[in-house]
Amino acid sequence: MTNGTDPAMGYGFTTADGQSHVDCPGLSKREYFASMAMQGCLASGFETTMDKHAESAVTAADALIKALNND
Repeated sequence: MTNGTDPAMGYGFTTADGQSHVDCPGLSKREYFASMAMQGCLASGFETTMDKHAESAVTAADALIKALNND
């Protein structure tokens, strides 16, 4: 099961004194999926407003999360 608010590609690091830090979540899965969909919308060359592209990208991200949860 995937949650759209989970980190997509968080990262951690270890400081020189050996302390681990994993509190850098980065984009959420929903934000990452929407950004990839937005990239596709813009690359398609389909002429519409940026608001419509953004709305389509978020809809696509939500649909992907829903489909992934139906496995």
